[in-house]
Amino acid sequence: MYGISPNYAGDPTIERNRSADIPDSENCALWITFLPPDVTHREILAEIRNMGRIWSVVISGPEPAKNHLTAAAKVVFFELGAAQKFYAMSCNPARRFKVRDNVTKVELNRIKTAQDNRRNNSRVLRIKGRPDVVNKDALTAYFKQKITFEVDEVITIVMNEDMGDVEYRFGSFGNQAELAYLALQREYDVGGIHSPYWEVQYGHDPCAPQPGAHN
Repeated sequence: MYGISPNYAGDPTIERNRSADIPDSENCALWITFLPPDVTHREILAEIRNMGRIWSVVISGPEPAKNHLTAAAKVVFFELGAAQKFYAMSCNPARRFKVRDNVTKVELNRIKTAQDNRRNNSRVLRIKGRPDVVNKDALTAYFKQKITFEVDEVITIVMNEDMGDVEYRFGSFGNQAELAYLALQREYDVGGIHSPYWEVQYGHDPCAPQPGAHN
């Protein structure tokens, strides 16, 4: 019924989860093949730098029955310019996109995704609050009750008896960081004087250029 990848576990009735009615020239989704069979979200994301904010990463594992012995991944960028920059780099024989020792092949994904014009959202949440709830283990346990997600990295900025300050990098924005942000905002009076969560904001995606950088 919907133009959607069979590996996608989300809701196909949500507009952005369907194939967008756009030309290839406006497609922000890319299909990466020849990845290591046990590749992780963190490995893929770690190799994407100075490109742009990542909207989502969905990995498809090997299918030996179909003679597909390597993994593949759909990577979607927020901005068209970032997607095209990554595509150009990956197609250049002098550069390519590599994960471990695997030289990948990158194509425009057949399930198309249009640009997301929200400028401040990202797959990264910066969370500040009481240290008993704002720490890696407590946040991970809370998010597991609410959503299905992958973790790129969790960085503790400050942790002492007075506060926790954590940068939580999800594997994707769509259906992950976005829903985690909404869960905290809806369940707690974030920033209220009695709330254990003092501040929840979208942070900088390390896949994007540093703010103020010129490429």
